[in-house]
Amino acid sequence: MPAVRPPDADPAAAHKGTILLVEDDAGLRRAALRTLTSRGYKVTEARDGIEALAIFAEHEGVIDLVVTDVVMPRMTGPKLIAELRARGVTVKAIYCSGYTFDMLDPRALDDGSFLSKPFSPDDLLNAVRTALAR
Repeated sequence: MPAVRPPDADPAAAHKGTILLVEDDAGLRRAALRTLTSRGYKVTEARDGIEALAIFAEHEGVIDLVVTDVVMPRMTGPKLIAELRARGVTVKAIYCSGYTFDMLDPRALDDGSFLSKPFSPDDLLNAVRTALAR
């Protein structure tokens, strides 16, 4: 009997969308990149908010979603999204953090969704699908 796979494990169930993944932990960034690209998302990576701003300035086409760590060197995820909005960029956001939501400033995260670290590949995919559907 063939193994039963959950519907999302089907390679034909690819998703569309361009995601900017902003994460200072290289291992976590690689794992998230593999998860997202395996489902058909186009992903661009940045190590921090400063690098993400440069990518936005040079990127041709639409970035549908920013998945960003909250606490990073040089520029935090909430500051990145605030800077993009100040530049007139409208983009959906998922904020990721190892800190619990109540330990963070909820006002800084009110324009996106929150994904607690550590997260599973399914947690990430579900958060991305939900954010893109908003």
